[in-house]
Amino acid sequence: MTAIISFTLTAVNSGLHAFQFSNWLRAWIIAFSLVFAISFFLPAFVNRHVSKIIRIKE
Repeated sequence: MTAIISFTLTAVNSGLHAFQFSNWLRAWIIAFSLVFAISFFLPAFVNRHVSKIIRIKE
C-alpha cells in the first residue's frame, strides 16, 4: 500500500514525463518507515490508555 501511494504522489507531483525511479524509491522508503514504526508502537500505546479509561469507569 505504501508503494502504491508513494508512486501515485510522486507521479502526480513530478508528472509522468519527469518521473524518476530514485525519487519514488526515496518517497517509498520514508513512507514505509513511518508506517512500520507507527503500526508497531501505536497499538500498545492505545491499548494501555484505553485500559486505564476502562478501569476508571468500572
